[in-house]
Formats: sequence, structure tokens, C-alpha cells
Amino acid sequence: MGGEPHPHLGNMSSPCHEDHPLVWMEWAKHITRVLPKGLAPGPDRYPYPRHVQGFHRIAPIICEKKNKNDKSTGNFSIHRSGQYKLIGLLANAGQYRHQLSALALSINTILSWEPVEFLSQTTEDNCVHFFAMRGVTIDEADDCLHFAFTWLQSAVAIEDDAPHRIFLQGALQAASWLPEVSPWLEDVTHIFNQSHARWVPIPLPLGMTTAIPAHPYPSGTSEGSVLPSQAGPGTTGLPPPISMGVPLTTVLDTTETFGSIVGQLPIEGMTLDTSPSDESTTMVLHKDVTVPAE
Repeated sequence: MGGEPHPHLGNMSSPCHEDHPLVWMEWAKHITRVLPKGLAPGPDRYPYPRHVQGFHRIAPIICEKKNKNDKSTGNFSIHRSGQYKLIGLLANAGQYRHQLSALALSINTILSWEPVEFLSQTTEDNCVHFFAMRGVTIDEADDCLHFAFTWLQSAVAIEDDAPHRIFLQGALQAASWLPEVSPWLEDVTHIFNQSHARWVPIPLPLGMTTAIPAHPYPSGTSEGSVLPSQAGPGTTGLPPPISMGVPLTTVLDTTETFGSIVGQLPIEGMTLDTSPSDESTTMVLHKDVTVPAE
């Protein structure tokens, strides 16, 4: 905008979920050494755009609300179990659509990123309600497949509770049998929505789809192996899909490309391992994926 970065583009040294997804990509490559759950580094050390899109939509919803007066391990276990059920639903491509129909639910037209307060016995039907109430569309849910699969891989690698591990492994195995079509392109255009004070994707025209191959393996990954630092017992890798006619993600209301904007940011002066903002909308990072130092 007038040669200057968009005023709401975001803070690359300490991003919040309201910030543009490409700010998170730059932060993931240049700033942090530990990636959040659901992100995996590609050959160029940037996280895959489709993973970031899923992270951008889902991570605020599953983050734990900060309550300094509640330090009980029971509530932590309830929240963690609820997270697994919610992400497991996304990893089961097409299930959200099926359950919406079975439950005769409509999707809220007002978008929300409000964190979920999980029930003591969260069910799949509860998870469908949570997403529908927050305006998560069927296409959005299906497009989160790769984020969800990678998130589950990270979770199973550090989970020491036997019932939880069994659930995670089962969800991963079921997801690995369900290669389907991702409704959105690898990179989508985002606009800053004044009402929500955050960047949101522009829905794509009907028919613009991306095909996931029947036996998808990322470049340099052999059959039977998994994404770097994402291995979990009994799991297989689900890499980003093959894109057809992928455009560059653009920032509307400006004639500059995001690459030229990033070139103006002082990457060299930033400190590694900078923690994200303490704002309530920021995802609590877990030590899941270690990114090799440059």
C-alpha cells in the first residue's frame, strides 16, 4: 500500500493468529527453531502452505484458554482428549460433511475463532457442533486434512498415555486410507476482514480443485517413510498434494507482492526462538518439530 507493508500484515518476530499466513511462514523459516503442531518444513525450509492454512483456521479454536486459577491436571486431560477428537474428525476426510447431514446441522454464517471448551466426554457429534457453530465450512474442513494428519503425527510422537496413543494411531491409520480431493489450491488469496480484524481466505470458484494422489509421497521421501521429524509409531506420511495451476498467495489492497514486502522486514536483526505474542489468540507452541539451524 503506497510502497509500505499492509498495516495489518502482522509481526513476523512474534506472530498472532490474526496475522497473514505468509507472516507465519516467514516466522517458521527464519525465527523459530520449534514448529507448532501441524506444520512441517518443506525442502526450502518453509512450512507447506496448505498446512499453514489449516493451522491458521484451526489452531485458535483448539488452543487452551488461559485460566491462572485452574491448574488441575484433570481439565488438562479433558482438553487434550478433546483436541484429539476434533483433529481426528478433520483427518477423516468427508466425515464432517457426512455428520452435518446426519445431524441436520447448518453452518453458522458468522465466522468465529473462539477456543472450544471441551466436555468431559467429548464425542464426534460434539466436535461437529463446535465447528459448525464457528462457521467452519465443509471445504475448509476437508482442506485441513494435511494439517490434521501432521498434527496427529506430532501428537502421537510425544503422547505417553496408552488410550490416547491408541486413538491417535487409529486416527492416523484411518486417514492414511482416505486420499481424497482437497477443495482449495495450495496457495489461496487472503484479505483482511475488518469485522473480524484478521486475514481470511477468499473462497475459490466452484470446480477449482487439487488432486491428492492415491499414493502420495513428498519429493525425496520414499514409500513407507514419513515427513522429517514427524514420525509416530504405526504411522505413514501424508505429504502436501500435487497442485494444478497454483497461484501465488496475494495480499489485496496493495500492488506489491508479499515477497517484496518481506524483503523490507529486518530478518537479520531478529532473535531466534522468539516466543509468540502473549495475546489470548496466540497458539501455545509445543516442542514438536525441530528445524535444523541454517
